[in-house]
Amino acid sequence: MARHKPTTTSKIEDRITLHRSREDTHEVTVSRVVEVTECEKLAQVAPESQKLGEFIDWLRDDQGITLCIFDGRQFQHHGRRIEELLADYFEIDLDKVETERRALLDAMRESHANHGS
Repeated sequence: MARHKPTTTSKIEDRITLHRSREDTHEVTVSRVVEVTECEKLAQVAPESQKLGEFIDWLRDDQGITLCIFDGRQFQHHGRRIEELLADYFEIDLDKVETERRALLDAMRESHANHGS
C-alpha cells in the first residue's frame, strides 16, 4: 500500500481596510502561515481509514472477533484505540495533528479578535 506524504501548508489570510479619511482608504493583506501537514495527511487518508475502522468495528460488534496480543502464554487485549492503530498504519502523528489544530484555531481566533470579524 502506498503511504500518503503530502507537504502542504494552509494559509490564513485576512484583509484589513485602513481609513485615514473618506478619500484615503487602503486595503492591506495580513497573512499568517500555519503548518498543517499532519492534518492534511489525515484528511487524505480519511476515506480509507474510515472504511478500515468500520471493518474493525464490524468484526468486534457483529462477529465477536477481537484484536488481541499473544504474550507467549495467553491472549490479551491489545489496549489501544482503533484511532491509534489506524494512525500508526497511515504514519500519522496524532499529537502533531492536535498541535496543528490548536495552532489553526488560535490563528483564527487571533484574526477575528484583531479585525473584528
